[in-house]
Amino acid sequence: MSADFPSPPRPLTAEGKKRRVGVEIEYSDLGVPESAALVRRLFGGEVVESDLHLMEVKGTRLGDFLVELDLRLLHRNKAKEAKAAGSDDEFARFLDDLDRELTKAAGDIAGLLVPCEIACPPIPFDELDEIEDLIAGLRDAGATGTDSSLLAAFGLQLNVELASLETDDILRHIRAYFLLSEWLREEIGVNLKRRLATFIDPFPRAYLDKVIDPGYRPDQARLIDDYLTANPTRYKELDLLPLFAQLDEERVRARLPDAKINPRPAFHYRLPDSRIDQPHWRLAEEWRRWLKVERVAEDEQLLSRLQEAYLEHRRQLLPIGWVERVRHILRSA
Repeated sequence: MSADFPSPPRPLTAEGKKRRVGVEIEYSDLGVPESAALVRRLFGGEVVESDLHLMEVKGTRLGDFLVELDLRLLHRNKAKEAKAAGSDDEFARFLDDLDRELTKAAGDIAGLLVPCEIACPPIPFDELDEIEDLIAGLRDAGATGTDSSLLAAFGLQLNVELASLETDDILRHIRAYFLLSEWLREEIGVNLKRRLATFIDPFPRAYLDKVIDPGYRPDQARLIDDYLTANPTRYKELDLLPLFAQLDEERVRARLPDAKINPRPAFHYRLPDSRIDQPHWRLAEEWRRWLKVERVAEDEQLLSRLQEAYLEHRRQLLPIGWVERVRHILRSA
């Protein structure tokens, strides 16, 4: 087991398998072809090109990687659409050539504002040092993160497989995250551009209060419905839509029929900055911060202590100083 990536309190799934983590890394100043080639050099596999700004690296020793310029419009294939509509092959080939040229031009322009992203396959948590090596390789190749320009607002995302899909277990982890969310933002020092952007919005205060209240004991349906009512969006610091779609996809799709949601039994943790160009920034540090959430969730006494402190804090006329109070409780636990 890697010392840099310690075990979570519950390292196994309900099926007895080691829990996995998928990592998504955003950055700029390194293109999709160069990034895909780096992944292949590190992990093997074969580069499969959909277009100049969307490539997969398939069959690596870790699984399949997706490398793309994060702008879905660029990946629309007009030639395939023409064939599906019954156009002849010659016209489809013309559209294919035109599509490649327009996609290249659009991607070159968008690359000034839109991050390149590598979506890594889910791997056991104690193999995350492999992704640390990838981050170092991207850094050495010239990739830059969210502090590199006035326009950059790039993130690192963790898709953390759950140990249990029982409603009570999920609720405890959500509560723990809500109680630590302000502390996490301060510990990370989330870049102001990302704080102002809409990609990692904090949760509504009324919803936080509802969930943190010890009297809130929903069943699975109510837990999902309450979340969808308060947070009908993917763009939260902890995105629960993939998890809830895994549990009850029909319920989620009924409320959000057009949202891009990939069901999976994982918390989609979106809060950390991508500081890929900073030599001392490490994925391991962000993993250890996430583990604080899991440890609070698994420590009933600590969770209750934080809940009581939160309720007392909210009763204050001017509720300030919550982060420092969290810090004190965590230190003394």
